[in-house]
Amino acid sequence: MHHELTASTRSHRNRALTTAPRQLVDVMEVSATKGEWTVAAFEEASLALAISNWHDSRSQRREEVPSGTVSICRFNEDRHFEMRKAAQFAVFLLRNEALEQVWEQNRQT
Repeated sequence: MHHELTASTRSHRNRALTTAPRQLVDVMEVSATKGEWTVAAFEEASLALAISNWHDSRSQRREEVPSGTVSICRFNEDRHFEMRKAAQFAVFLLRNEALEQVWEQNRQT
């Protein structure tokens, strides 16, 4: 398992809130090594952008997923992969505050 990434995402998720204004979007670049890779759950909306081609051995798809592919990550769920080779990703965390205006507009319509 890629412990460094799991520890990094967990520490990011568990960091203390402060009274200083927070950024509405955080971006993390992460490296997944060949083998088992776990991405810790986030309590925020998140997207993952593949910076390099990659392939999950557990997937039913035989072809590689190309760089530039964007995935919407599941809310508050760990994600497990079996990487056939090392790959690079950018993870975008969207703060709930960034989405509140959209939620409010949808409630009014």
